[in-house]
Amino acid sequence: MVPIDEPGDNGAVRYLHPGSETDLYLHEAHTPPNAVIEAHVHHSDEIIYVTRGELQLGARVQRPGSLVYIPADTLDGFSAGPDGLNFRAYRDTSHVLKEEFLAQRSG
Repeated sequence: MVPIDEPGDNGAVRYLHPGSETDLYLHEAHTPPNAVIEAHVHHSDEIIYVTRGELQLGARVQRPGSLVYIPADTLDGFSAGPDGLNFRAYRDTSHVLKEEFLAQRSG
């Protein structure tokens, strides 16, 4: 597969492996220094591998070579360095923002 870059509000995404409902999906997310990713939820497990820069989750700073596992339906947000590598179980990049997630849980 030829990588495809998609620019976005917080940098760019390069799709490296298309994945499917049964195969892993792989993309590389490039974020500008000090970008803030608002609290949100994905409905699939996520593994983040930091290749360059830093990723801050709460009080913990993840540096190059760090792996972070975030289970499905877990509320998370972070400040990002310039680069990271991100794996997902399938090609569903949808997410729910914090307010909607909390409303779903209380209703």
